Amino acid sequence: LFGQYDQSLGASVFWLGWLGPRSRSRVSIIMDREDEDFYRSLEERVQFIQSFRPNPRDVFKVGLSVSMIDVETFTPDPGEIPDAQGIMLELWSDWKWDRTNDPIKPTTGYYLKLSGTISPPWGLSESPYGKLQVDGVRFQALSENFILAGRMRAGASQTMGEATDLLPNRRFYAGGYNTMRGHSRRRLGPTDSTDDPRGGQFVALAGVELRFPLFWLLAGAA
Repeated sequence: LFGQYDQSLGASVFWLGWLGPRSRSRVSIIMDREDEDFYRSLEERVQFIQSFRPNPRDVFKVGLSVSMIDVETFTPDPGEIPDAQGIMLELWSDWKWDRTNDPIKPTTGYYLKLSGTISPPWGLSESPYGKLQVDGVRFQALSENFILAGRMRAGASQTMGEATDLLPNRRFYAGGYNTMRGHSRRRLGPTDSTDDPRGGQFVALAGVELRFPLFWLLAGAA
């Protein structure tokens, strides 16, 4: 994966049915680099993910990762988010309920996702923290060509142990096509004295849009 702000390189192996007929296990080795206006980070991560499907449309995942992180912040403000270099242990899980009529191009129904992460203060994490986030989307067909889509997100995080603040690559950001259209990427939220996005410990987003076809494969949204 190569983007303007994020570059990732990794390899994974997976196997099916270890803990049940609808389960999948995966082990990955990933190197992830972020180059933002506010910070630069390099993370080398080994992770294990176990997923379960109680039915074909719902999925529950649990994961464990151990990372070697190197985070450098760029800000003229004293007492801002600290740099970090060391090991990060994280345990996480998420559950997604899908009640849409089509998993690729839904027109009615909803889906809900609940996710949580904890980096425990057991001496294995550079900056221990806990995070909880819930996302929900609702679709309603007004006619054959007009779809009303509503979306919400709420999240909270908290440092643990002796950590003084969340690392910048573990904070919440908002703004851009995948969080809130009409705002530039990561520009909906706190900034530092040089107007660079610094993220936050909490997030609350809600929006609604009307989707409609234009021509060929193109669609519009208001």
